[in-house]
Amino acid sequence: MKKIQLRQLIRETIKESLNENISNELDIFNKMKNNSKYRTYLDKDDVTEDELFNGENRSSKKDPGIYLVGRTDDYGRITGEAIGYYKADSRNHASLKAAIDKNNIEVYFTGYYSEEKVEEGEIEKMINDLEMKLANLKGIQ
Repeated sequence: MKKIQLRQLIRETIKESLNENISNELDIFNKMKNNSKYRTYLDKDDVTEDELFNGENRSSKKDPGIYLVGRTDDYGRITGEAIGYYKADSRNHASLKAAIDKNNIEVYFTGYYSEEKVEEGEIEKMINDLEMKLANLKGIQ
């Protein structure tokens, strides 16, 4: 696999906007919530744009970037069970996108999942590490 192909493949795994705008994402998520079989979520108010960026439910503010969303351990650290990387405008927005992507509203509402911002330099480092591993594997054959 050429370097360009590997870089493109990794870029494609970072989920861009799942929909055209935030209001579409909110509509999809709120429909998922209202169709939930769990009473706990049916009783909750619909998620609003204010909650995504003003942090009414959890601390979050508008901070565009790439976020890693995944399951957490007892200390709130993301474990090896990552859901994915999402391009989002805040931590809550990334969590909402992951919930829609996995069709699981618990990703947004529960404390079993968390999100952390990933800097562009870290992504480049991961790409370079994968390229080196791939080159080593090609050298073995």
